[in-house]
Amino acid sequence: MIKYVVGFLFDPDYNRVVLIRKLRPVFLKGMLNGVGGKVDPGETGLQAVRREFHEEANLDIPHWNYFWTDQGDDYCVDFYFASSANIDDVQTMTDEPIEIVDSHTVYTSLAGSLSPNIDWIISKVVELREQGKL
Repeated sequence: MIKYVVGFLFDPDYNRVVLIRKLRPVFLKGMLNGVGGKVDPGETGLQAVRREFHEEANLDIPHWNYFWTDQGDDYCVDFYFASSANIDDVQTMTDEPIEIVDSHTVYTSLAGSLSPNIDWIISKVVELREQGKL
């Protein structure tokens, strides 16, 4: 089984979120997703999301919150979120561009350009924040 992580970095008010425009795999090409990748051997999910975010967005975020796991027959993806006042310091460090988008309009405005379940995850995190549960 291949293990992956995906991280969503929000601004402190959860009004904006960092996403990456995917070039691969082919079925995700052109779609927005959280920043992430494979978990290396001996690495925890938290270590992997921190490393991947640093490698791809050039920002070290030490504190991530586990959110949800999606698991299939041959894969497992752990989703994390965090917030930072340094959100505007993200930089594209790969051939896949990093974008900061309005998290409150993700579901209605961007739903067709998001990877599967990403609109639900972002909307749910924002909802929990608005309810004072985060």
